[in-house]
Amino acid sequence: VTEGAAIISAVAVSSNHRRKGIGTRLIKKAESALKGKTIYIFKEKDKNNEFYRALGYGKQDTWVCSVVKE
Repeated sequence: VTEGAAIISAVAVSSNHRRKGIGTRLIKKAESALKGKTIYIFKEKDKNNEFYRALGYGKQDTWVCSVVKE
């Protein structure tokens, strides 16, 4: 975490607990702790694109990022 940005190296939910909103709640909790920062999430290539897009993240090479509003 820096003054203007933060990196999340992984977000994972066990396969038997997916599609229950857990991943979304994890991301939202991180965002609430990192208000005003640009968040970069390192994710597996070509995985979970729709999940991150639905949360407002855009592709930055292998990274997805979003500016969290204050």
